[in-house]
Amino acid sequence: GKPKAKNCISNPNPVFTHPFADVTKLTRISQYGNNALHNPGSQARSYVAVKEGESTPVYAPTDAKITRIFYSDKNYSQFFNKEFIRPEYRISFEISCEVEMAYDHIVSLADRFTKYAPQVSSPGKNNGVEVSIPVKAGELIGHTSGSFPGRAFDFYLINKARKHAHLNPARWVTDHSLY
Repeated sequence: GKPKAKNCISNPNPVFTHPFADVTKLTRISQYGNNALHNPGSQARSYVAVKEGESTPVYAPTDAKITRIFYSDKNYSQFFNKEFIRPEYRISFEISCEVEMAYDHIVSLADRFTKYAPQVSSPGKNNGVEVSIPVKAGELIGHTSGSFPGRAFDFYLINKARKHAHLNPARWVTDHSLY
C-alpha cells in the first residue's frame, strides 16, 4: 500500500518565540557534544541542569504538536545506595515536517495532558502512546527537577533539513547525531 501522507507543515527554519524553561531555576545548559552534566548520556543531546532543590516549568517554545508521550520508571538506585525508582515522562513534539523536539525526565505533566498519557508507568524503554495534541508557544507542558545525578533533563531538537558533516561518519549514524 501507499505510505500514509504526513499531515504536517513544511518549515525548516521555525522560530522559537518563548522560553522552554524558567531560566532562573537552571544552573546551566551543556553544549551539544558534551555529556559531562549527565553521564551516561548522549553526546548528540544538550542537557539542561536544574538548580538543587528547584523544579522548573517546561514550556512549548513555539507552536507545535505533541506526537508521543512516554511514561517510564527510571531506576536511580545506584546513586542512592537504596532502591529509588521514579516515574518520568518523555514528550515528543512535531514542530514542522522537518523539525522535531523532545523533553525527557519530566516529573509531572500539566493537567491538560494527563488524560492523554499512559496512566501507569512502565519499566525501561517502551513505545509510549501516539497522540496528536496541538500546543501554543508559551504553553505549560509540565515540570521537572531533572534526573540523577546532575539534575539534568534532555532537550533535543532534530532538523532533518540540516544534516551534519562528521570527520568519521561511520561513528555518527543516529538521527540525534546526523541532524
